[in-house]
Amino acid sequence: APLSEVKLAWAAGYFDGEGHTGLDHKRQSTWSAKIQIGSTDLEPLERFKDAVGGVGSINGPYKRKDADHYRPYWQYSCANFEGVQHIVAVLWKHLSEPKRSQMADVLRAVRGEI
Repeated sequence: APLSEVKLAWAAGYFDGEGHTGLDHKRQSTWSAKIQIGSTDLEPLERFKDAVGGVGSINGPYKRKDADHYRPYWQYSCANFEGVQHIVAVLWKHLSEPKRSQMADVLRAVRGEI
């Protein structure tokens, strides 16, 4: 089924506010791209994963080690290059410039361009 533009626009807005694209150190001198979103609510993470076509995984709930008064949280992540490229491609036109720059820098770093 084709991805819904409305769902993708929502997912991009959610990612703009809550998401992060970064580098994950896999092995010695090997970096991979990783997209993450943390939330104390499971529903928006499931909605995000559905909007991007089911790519990635949701894990948790996790308890914070530093304080008992924080609510447990869930973590959406996608750490394989093809999945990250897919998410970047389907969200790109809806994302803010800072998130586009963050994603582009990470992908360039993984390819050894910076």
